[in-house]
This record gives sequence, structure tokens and C-alpha cells, in this order.
Amino acid sequence: PRVVSALDQELLLNLQATHTAVITLEDGLLEGGYGQMVSSFYGDRAMRVLNFGIAKGFPSDFKAEELLAENGMSVKHLIDVLRSL
Repeated sequence: PRVVSALDQELLLNLQATHTAVITLEDGLLEGGYGQMVSSFYGDRAMRVLNFGIAKGFPSDFKAEELLAENGMSVKHLIDVLRSL
């Protein structure tokens, strides 16, 4: 998206015409993120939406790669998800 404060509905409708799935990767918390807005936009349409981000909590002493892996955002896991689609 060009702007994360609002949805580009035209883009999302165009994606629906040519794709069967959309994946969002949050740079922070999953809850309340951009992905939830995308999921809400598609609602009960045939588009599959997969959202990835960090679970709500207070991580303070962590290695970024480990935190991402714990939240299903390792490169290997994301590649596996893409291949399964």
C-alpha cells in the first residue's frame, strides 16, 4: 500500500480479479494492524487473507530472528506457506 492509514479499495478489488490470496506482513503487532483492515475489506468474499505479525505482548529481551520465528514469520515458514497456496 502507498498509505497505511486507509485502504486502497481499487487496488484490493483489482487484486481480487487476478489473485486468490493476499498475505500481509506487519512490522509490529498483528492485532489492530493493516492486515485486519484488509481481512475486513474482503469479508466473506472468495479472497483468502493471511496475516502475519507479532502476537500482543511485551517482548523486551529477544533476538529478532527468534521472535519472528516464534510468530510464524521466519523466512522458511513464510516460503512454506506461499508454496502451500
